[in-house]
Amino acid sequence: MKPAVWRAGMQRLCHLPDQACQGEGETSAARHDFPGAMPFLLAMIVALLLIIIFPQIALFLPNSMFG
Repeated sequence: MKPAVWRAGMQRLCHLPDQACQGEGETSAARHDFPGAMPFLLAMIVALLLIIIFPQIALFLPNSMFG
């Protein structure tokens, strides 16, 4: 493995000195990660709405233990 090199002007550590560091790497990765997270975000919103509409879902276990 080649040693890591710090490129001036870039706030990033390049692990491959023969390849240029690209500053847009983080934004482009975020652009690819966001669509993959959408189904999980949608599932969380649906679960939250179900708990708001039917609070008995969240209260079932405490009610069965304490009362």
